[in-house]
Amino acid sequence: MKRWWEENGPNFESYGLSFDGHAVIVARERGFPQEYRESAEVVRQLIRRHGLAAPWRIERRKWLMAAIKYIYRFLKPLVPLVRWGVNLAPGLTRVLITHCELNFHDAR
Repeated sequence: MKRWWEENGPNFESYGLSFDGHAVIVARERGFPQEYRESAEVVRQLIRRHGLAAPWRIERRKWLMAAIKYIYRFLKPLVPLVRWGVNLAPGLTRVLITHCELNFHDAR
């Protein structure tokens, strides 16, 4: 299995992909029980060697912005007020600036 990566790894790199580690594994136990067990150990070692000590977390402000934009895009077509000519954007922008401490550009 190691030979597969030696032959094919450069193809990934030619597309600008780089890796800290790799594992060529057998993901199906049935028919390949020994290779499956070996693969499981290789994956565990890879995680131990290259896993983050602390989990990655998004910054609070970025998360809030992403969540609000997602919710707004989802709800916008459902809000009947838009059909009546009520523009909700200035009010939402003001709330994001005032209460969420976003700058004008991010709030828009």
